[in-house]
Amino acid sequence: MIVQPTPTNPPTRRLRARRVAGLIAAPVLLSVAVIAGFAGPRPEPPPRAAVAAPLASDALPASSPARVGNGAPASNGPAADSIPAMFGDLEAIPPSADLDSDAALSPDDAVAVAGWLAVDSDSQCIDGRPGAPYGPWCDRRGILAVSSWPVPTTAPLPQHLRVHFAIGVRLPSAIEAAGAGDELHPIPVLVVGRRSVTPAACASTGPEICDDELEVDRVAWADGTRMGLTPLIDDRLNTMLRPNPFTTALDSADLPLLAVLVWPEDVWRMDTDAGAVAAAGTPSQPVWYVRAIDGARGPGMDRHVRWMLLAEPDLRVLASGRPGVETAAKTNRG
Repeated sequence: MIVQPTPTNPPTRRLRARRVAGLIAAPVLLSVAVIAGFAGPRPEPPPRAAVAAPLASDALPASSPARVGNGAPASNGPAADSIPAMFGDLEAIPPSADLDSDAALSPDDAVAVAGWLAVDSDSQCIDGRPGAPYGPWCDRRGILAVSSWPVPTTAPLPQHLRVHFAIGVRLPSAIEAAGAGDELHPIPVLVVGRRSVTPAACASTGPEICDDELEVDRVAWADGTRMGLTPLIDDRLNTMLRPNPFTTALDSADLPLLAVLVWPEDVWRMDTDAGAVAAAGTPSQPVWYVRAIDGARGPGMDRHVRWMLLAEPDLRVLASGRPGVETAAKTNRG
């Protein structure tokens, strides 16, 4: 998959979120795109025990400075004006769309959203894991807006969505490397995710999770640079080369989003449905938690997100399902 800027006039919100923007001639073309363009290099160095057969591609040149602790205004340079309009064959929509109230969107419908991102420093992180408060071992929230805004500000924010980044979702390095006291300015991004489902326990005023509107599964582009796919591995398991779950467990038409290698007792931190399945398995055997978008295998097909639990090290599928729709739709523990 190649993320490329394509200026278009935004279509209706439902069609933007539910219909692919173009037809794929054959699954093999998307396979080439996934391998050659979807997983570009990340600005930070790869994990010490990188998975085998890494995915690689070109990266767009960064054209805006980092926004950590320098008090500079948000970028208005080329990167700000060229947020990609596509994620694979999904057309990006603006963050002003009311995703959480769109009854036509299923909780597993994949949507691409382009806008300006700022992340809250008040996050919940797994004790003893590096990278707090913005690292991938933290549960983070923020704002994705239609335009930038000055920081700090007392003025009303632009139209925006409240976004949630679960553990395992990687953020741009300029954000992940920041400390709790650093001042972060909004950066232009292209993300892919799903509408948030309000928990049944939420009232009209409730905890922060009740305000979530978009569940982000992947940041595909940030501030002029494509973000590559880098599996996240628990430090206790980061001791050897392993098969790449993106190329082994997915077919040529799927779009991979994230992969995390953890012990079964930690899966619930990323996905409560998958966590319930993992907890019923063997506690001493680590598992891969993988999230991907189903491939479009015909004209006009909707795109849906699914999760999988894979045995380690043979990547056998233990279970799979769809966020908010199915729980453990496939189970194979034999």
